[in-house]
Amino acid sequence: MKFAKWVKQFYLDENDKLYRHAPDGKLKAVVEKTHRMYIMQSLHDHLGHKGAFAMKELISERFWWPEMEQDMHWYVKTCYVCQQRQKMLVQIPPVVIHTPGLFQVVHVDVMHMTLASNGCKYIVHGCCALSSWMEGCLLRNKNARSIRQWLFEDIICQWGCIVQVVTDNGGHFKKVLAWLEDKYGIKGIQILAYNSRANGKIECPHWDVRQALWKACSGEVHKWYWYFILVMWAD
Repeated sequence: MKFAKWVKQFYLDENDKLYRHAPDGKLKAVVEKTHRMYIMQSLHDHLGHKGAFAMKELISERFWWPEMEQDMHWYVKTCYVCQQRQKMLVQIPPVVIHTPGLFQVVHVDVMHMTLASNGCKYIVHGCCALSSWMEGCLLRNKNARSIRQWLFEDIICQWGCIVQVVTDNGGHFKKVLAWLEDKYGIKGIQILAYNSRANGKIECPHWDVRQALWKACSGEVHKWYWYFILVMWAD
């Protein structure tokens, strides 16, 4: 029954030309495979390279063949002129992704403690961009000399030379890198542009370190100096 109903949609004229009755009552010529490419090329290439929808509306006024809409979408996707002017990138070219090693990219910041302990009021806090491993040091003064000594002894001597340092671009950090280049000939260390939202890698752990120090002291906050090494080990 389905086949008989399907056959009733088609008929042959006196010249043996096959037509199809569309649901809207129009007669549409059934196109053979050998002529389909010519029709799509003529209506697409010579009428302004319209999209698949406009192309379908034009062709479906007079012609029909099975899977006509899929063929038109395929033709538009293979049109070189259309691909040059499209808005979306169909295929992103392959790129080689570089993953930095341990402590090649370091996020560094200085924490100011509200209460001094054993003469120390600052903590220089570093974090590896790859592993989130913490390194830190207690400072009595926030100056370039103290920071450069920590950066050289605890980072470079233990983990290898740094490629990038993400900081707040303070003057003391610039002096540190200038000193490393002048003293040890270490070149190529780049300070990335500061972005308060992008440096959350080191800003967020500040809270964890402060909370751990306060809890480890059991209320005797002035003793946080002796608990810092334990908090860093636990982290």
